[in-house]
Amino acid sequence: MSTIALQLRESTRSAHNSAEGHKFQKELGSGTLSKTLYTEYLGQLYLTHKALENAMSRQSYMGLVVSPEQLQTEFLKSDLIALDVDPASVKPIEITARMLERIKTLAQQNPIALLGFHYVLLGSKHGGKFIASISKKTYSLENGGCTYFDPYGPEFQKHWQHFVNGINTFNIEEKQVEPLLTAASEMFEFVEQLGGDLLKLSAVKQPQ
Repeated sequence: MSTIALQLRESTRSAHNSAEGHKFQKELGSGTLSKTLYTEYLGQLYLTHKALENAMSRQSYMGLVVSPEQLQTEFLKSDLIALDVDPASVKPIEITARMLERIKTLAQQNPIALLGFHYVLLGSKHGGKFIASISKKTYSLENGGCTYFDPYGPEFQKHWQHFVNGINTFNIEEKQVEPLLTAASEMFEFVEQLGGDLLKLSAVKQPQ
């Protein structure tokens, strides 16, 4: 039988490719995204991570699968402050509000599935070093503002392997696997739609 980590990778391949190929992500990766949109994106991710990590904080897989070092909320908080944004002032747009409700529901009904969300967000660090480098140059971020994308430097693989080993050995019942895989695909879809919605909202704000 395939490991949980392998099932996550295979089942999310299509959603992953779709999110990665979206216009927003292409602009983010090429340094053509406006600083305003970049900052708004980090704000929405801050709200998402905060809700997810709070929901996971008292689960039995904390430590064994999700180590404290894997948590991202504080990185985003410091980035927002470096970008002159008060984290407490950030409000969710509609797609983020729906994700926050989804996290709340899963925390009550099937907290194991939250690991699917975490898998996607932690896994995004695989390409994060490149985005951090581009963002630092594009937005002249000399004193923070892009830590979220590359918070670990060369230590990332150590943290990623902790997660992979943990989820592969944690006692996940067969009936819990499919919701876990579904949640991972949902997170990729959320990231894709978040970018699209931010682009649409930006276009609406532009003077005619």
